[in-house]
Amino acid sequence: MLELFYSNRQETLSQALLEDVAAFALNDGNPFASQTIIVPSAAVRRRLELDMAARFGICANVDLCYLAQWLWAQIGGVLPVPEHSPFAPDRLVWRCFRLLGAMTEAAPEGSSRLRAYLDAADDSMRYELARRIATVFDHYLTYRPEWLQHWQAGGSILASASGALDANGPRLP
Repeated sequence: MLELFYSNRQETLSQALLEDVAAFALNDGNPFASQTIIVPSAAVRRRLELDMAARFGICANVDLCYLAQWLWAQIGGVLPVPEHSPFAPDRLVWRCFRLLGAMTEAAPEGSSRLRAYLDAADDSMRYELARRIATVFDHYLTYRPEWLQHWQAGGSILASASGALDANGPRLP
């Protein structure tokens, strides 16, 4: 069941979640049943692990996953898809790394800052940039899929309906 709690304080949200986790363990009847909790970031994930360990003495049999991972698993329950998404950041980072390596030979026009960075970058700097790009694309895939579709079609999210660049920034639906 999906439950939403609203608060601007992490402690309040954490306490509400921990009460639900405790109630789930008591009411479900199966003490070995795993519970899935979707988290927005590694920091929130770690904070919840620590809060659960502090309250229950241990944090075990809880699947703390990100929205994109959870969605991929849900789709996999209905459609035949690979076990791991090819767009997961840990996989996409290597594609970005290879593309950034190819860009050192022929960077596109209008990317002088990127070209200067890549010219001065060693492999670890290129990997760090690729990791950041992969993470951003993971967020786009989850929260802004229409942007990716628009880019794939060769468009710009900055373009207005007439095709001119919009100085006000991206169009949000």
